[in-house]
Amino acid sequence: MYQTLDILTDDERRLVETTPEEGFLSDFVSWASKKTDAPVYSLQSAGLMALSLAAGDTVVLPNFFGSKPIHMNLYILLIGPSTTMRKTTVLNYVMDIVPKNAQTDQHYIKVLDDVSTQAFNKAAAEAGKTMSPLVFNVDEVAGLFGVVKRQGSYLKGLDAVLLKCYDHTPVVIKRTNAEIEAPRGAFTNVFAASTPEPLMEVLGSDDVESGLLPRFLVFDARDAMRGERRSLMERMANREDWAEEAEGLKEFLYEVAKDRANGTPIGTTPDGLLNYKVTEIPFSPEAIVRLDEIDAIFSKEAGTDPSGWGAIKGRGFWHMVKLSGLFALSRDGIEAEVQLIDVLRAVQLVESTIADLGRMQDEVGANAVERNINEVISLLDRSRSRAIPQELVANHLKLTARDLGDLRNTLMVRGLITIDKDEQTGAIHWRKT
Repeated sequence: MYQTLDILTDDERRLVETTPEEGFLSDFVSWASKKTDAPVYSLQSAGLMALSLAAGDTVVLPNFFGSKPIHMNLYILLIGPSTTMRKTTVLNYVMDIVPKNAQTDQHYIKVLDDVSTQAFNKAAAEAGKTMSPLVFNVDEVAGLFGVVKRQGSYLKGLDAVLLKCYDHTPVVIKRTNAEIEAPRGAFTNVFAASTPEPLMEVLGSDDVESGLLPRFLVFDARDAMRGERRSLMERMANREDWAEEAEGLKEFLYEVAKDRANGTPIGTTPDGLLNYKVTEIPFSPEAIVRLDEIDAIFSKEAGTDPSGWGAIKGRGFWHMVKLSGLFALSRDGIEAEVQLIDVLRAVQLVESTIADLGRMQDEVGANAVERNINEVISLLDRSRSRAIPQELVANHLKLTARDLGDLRNTLMVRGLITIDKDEQTGAIHWRKT
């Protein structure tokens, strides 16, 4: 059974549920729902994406853990039937309202779709140089996780690049005769979706436990209800209201990204990097105390829990920090201070997304076992003697001693193999029943 987070106290849950959420995020959900029947998950994630992109490199959080400020970039993954999520629709709404460069009337936010690792590196380097946010739009993330592991794939290594980008770390661009290091990390968001079955087929336990996937806010929309469908007549009738509300959302995001949207940098470095004014959003003492309590709990558990669950919770803490800043920004713009209620809202959302990731962990684990079983049977079928050395199984499937024992026991309980032991050498063979 998957594990969950249960951080908020009963009083804190009541406070979140009884405190009205006001500001950009609730306004965005209300506005977008007038045109699409996308589930609330999709609308909320798109609103967070829009706010995050407006913040970009110019609105940050304090440097709690190092010399660099915390950037509020997000990796978001929606899981569910493609006809339900409406990811492309809500991403288009995001791009409709995020600021443009007032000097050129062009988006300074760049959206990448199907690109090679080299092209992604080049775009990230340029985005870092100009302080321009980057969005990697992935319509079927199962394909991404599948091909990055494939030898010779054009996306080989992209997962490692995305890990760096999440932390705003400069990437290295490899050329034939040289390596060119990007001078500054790029503000990178990923907005991804996947139908569940292909994703579960390609994921391994390492993806869920300690790799790229825990950096995503995972919204499992398989059981989500669609929003209210509006007739075409209704959609046409509310065009003026829709456009008027869009202008209000645009104005809010413009104020968040004002200097960047104006296209007026405060200077240029000797090596050609553009610099814009950066605003840091502070945390109230109450907000810091609550986050510190959570960090202390996670740090203590990480020292005693070597499993992937510790890694998942560690990433969950970073989600809480970033979301706390975005909830405060949504309410009060760049004059915001992160309050306790913002932390509590962030924790509640992360509790939900961690539960979704926990369910995926169980499913991935079950699928991995079945894949290993099928592979062992295939090896036995190909063997002339219908038996194979246990060591060969371990090496072929790259299993630890513990995992090998679990797999052996499962195969025996199902009546698929028997065990032979060579009395002279001690070698163990698995024989097909």
